[in-house]
Amino acid sequence: MSAWRGYHSPSSNNIALLEASVSSSNDAPAYDETYTISWQSNASQCYATSTTGSWLGELETSGSREFVAKRKGIANYGIQCRTSINFVNASTEIEVTKD
Repeated sequence: MSAWRGYHSPSSNNIALLEASVSSSNDAPAYDETYTISWQSNASQCYATSTTGSWLGELETSGSREFVAKRKGIANYGIQCRTSINFVNASTEIEVTKD
C-alpha cells in the first residue's frame, strides 16, 4: 500500500494542523484488476485530481473508491483539501502492468 501524506503548517497556533492522506490497495495492479483508492483529511472540503481523468471533482473528506485498471502505465490520484484559506495536498501513484 502506498501513501503520501501532506501537511500545511498554519500561521497561528489557534488553527488545527491540516492533514490529508491518499493510499492505494495495490501499487501495481495488472490490467483488468480492481484496486481501491482511499483518502482521509481533517479539512472541510476535498477535491479529487487524477492523471487519467477518472477521479475528478468534489469528495467527502474521507472515503474510498474502487477502480478497474484499464490503462497501462503510471496513474496519479490526488486530493486537494481546504479549510477557509488553508489547504493541503496528498497523492499516490499506481503502475498498471499488462502482459
